[in-house]
Amino acid sequence: MSEKDKAIEILMGVVNDDVHKVYEKHISDNFVHHNPYFKSDKASLLAGMVKSNEHHPNKVVTTKNVITELPFVVILSHVRITDDLEAAITHIFRFENGKVSELWDISQMIPADMVNEKGMF
Repeated sequence: MSEKDKAIEILMGVVNDDVHKVYEKHISDNFVHHNPYFKSDKASLLAGMVKSNEHHPNKVVTTKNVITELPFVVILSHVRITDDLEAAITHIFRFENGKVSELWDISQMIPADMVNEKGMF
């Protein structure tokens, strides 16, 4: 499985409540992330993702663009959190020895009344 496929599988697993499975399979033991709302370790982000699924069990992720420049995979996604809450999210995965060792995620909420006629994607 390519790093691109692994990164997509992680995103889909997180929203399909397979977060424990994909973390075990694709996240390295020395994993760090840069999400400002959680401590930087693997366990803290995992706990946050589990809690997010509990609060928003019907999230839907649609991958819009994927750029692979190893050791990095960058994914731009449309995330529908609820019927009234959507975001454009970019995840930057850094792979090491076949597993994700570092992650950045940058999000922008999608406004209901968008001025840009082309949309966000």
